[in-house]
Amino acid sequence: MILPGHISHRAGGAGTEDNSVIAAVPLYSEISGPTGMKMLGPYDFTPPVYWFTDTLLGGAYGFNTETCPGTSIPPVASLKRMLPVGSLWPIDKKYWEYHTGRNQFTTLDRYRKALSSRYGESESVEEFAYKSQVSNYEVMRPMFEAFIAHKP
Repeated sequence: MILPGHISHRAGGAGTEDNSVIAAVPLYSEISGPTGMKMLGPYDFTPPVYWFTDTLLGGAYGFNTETCPGTSIPPVASLKRMLPVGSLWPIDKKYWEYHTGRNQFTTLDRYRKALSSRYGESESVEEFAYKSQVSNYEVMRPMFEAFIAHKP
């Protein structure tokens, strides 16, 4: 499988809809000085390159104690146990978005746009779930690799 746009910013920044990357605010302790940590996300899909982009305040700075890759679609076997057969494909928002978050995280729209941009449109629930598993791996791995590469 060829992954179009493999290292591009095409699908978004650090949790923003306008594709911007949000820098973290450096955390400083009056007792011990700079903490080397940050806690400002991202909380939604962010392309892997984000974690290597800004070594001062961005993804490659310090250890991120409060973050997540956003949507995490389970394997197709789990989807088939969780969702009614008629709601598996095409995606039925009533069921698929039942357990999404609050506020700006109440929809899968951002995730679906990112997934389609990076891997192409899915034609079945099996294909969508497979691409989602690849994406889960792709968005988690660089967070840890960047920390190790730029450890303070």
